[in-house]
Amino acid sequence: MFRPSSPLLILTMGHQLKQDLLTITRSSNTAKSIHRHNSGMSFIFVVVIFIPSALGLTDPCPSLCNCTSSLNISVVCISRELDSFPCSFPLHTISISVEFTNITSLCNGSFSELPNLQELHLSNNALQSLPIQFFVPLSSLHTLDLTNNLIQSVTPTLFLDVPALRFLVLRGNLLTKLWISKISILKNLNWLDLSHNHLKEVNSMSFSSLNNLENLDLSYNQLHQLPSSLLKGLPLLQRLNLEGNNLSSLPSDFFAATPFLKHVFLARNSLHFLPKGLLLPVMSLKTLDLSENMLKSLPSGFLLESKGLNDSMEQTLDLSNNPWHCDCHLLSLHQWVTKHKHTLYFIDNTQCAGPGALKNRTLHQVTEVDLC
Repeated sequence: MFRPSSPLLILTMGHQLKQDLLTITRSSNTAKSIHRHNSGMSFIFVVVIFIPSALGLTDPCPSLCNCTSSLNISVVCISRELDSFPCSFPLHTISISVEFTNITSLCNGSFSELPNLQELHLSNNALQSLPIQFFVPLSSLHTLDLTNNLIQSVTPTLFLDVPALRFLVLRGNLLTKLWISKISILKNLNWLDLSHNHLKEVNSMSFSSLNNLENLDLSYNQLHQLPSSLLKGLPLLQRLNLEGNNLSSLPSDFFAATPFLKHVFLARNSLHFLPKGLLLPVMSLKTLDLSENMLKSLPSGFLLESKGLNDSMEQTLDLSNNPWHCDCHLLSLHQWVTKHKHTLYFIDNTQCAGPGALKNRTLHQVTEVDLC
């Protein structure tokens, strides 16, 4: 590749180059003009030919797209008129955003000449699948966003070509099942968003090699139950979102392998029972959302098992909009709520569903005598 000895040389020659080219354009006799300016033009034309390659501009900006002019190029294509995926990009592209278009498929080889690509945003299109060799090896890619497409399945071998991937978003697709891989993939992944799909079950093998995962979002799927070993391979997990599924309970050892878990979202399920000791392995829980479920009671001492919730001085717990049955079985929960009421979200919506005269009374306002 041509490397000019000095950027200053190019700049100082720019004015003369412009004058020479202008003379050639205006001349009625091109051959004579070239001969007239022959002294030095051969070197100037070398500069004209090779500078684009040095700047990574050998491939033009794709049609209907905008490209930054810096050495680290970002390509943005946001147009409903775009109905086919660009098959070539400038050499030094580090970020590509093809979003809010009508494209339905991708072409292999689009990124074969992009060794520096770091971010790929393909949200809000009509993509139905990902080609098997779509990524080629992209050793620098750390972010892949496929939000709001029509993808029904993902082949796990795709991820072998993106070893540095840290953020993977598949939110709002049509996934009905996850990949199951016997080989290690996505070992550097920190963030995985699978929310708003059609998942009815998940296999722990799907996450077995995600040893660096910190955020897992499975909210708003159709999950009825979860295997006890689902989180076994996620020792660094800090945030788990299971909101908006059809879960009725969780395995007693579900959190056994996630001691650093800080935020758990279980709202809008069908939870009617949670096992004693569920929170015991979690050392510093900061947020627990159990709102909008079917819980009538919790095991005695359930919330005392969580050190983080007990020590917090901020809002951490949401128990609202459950049909709490305010009798002696709720005494332990009532004592905890009374002591830590400053930590509850929507405390006025944490009410008794019964029995009798206690219906619609807020839990923190009833007395122990009322309960028993």
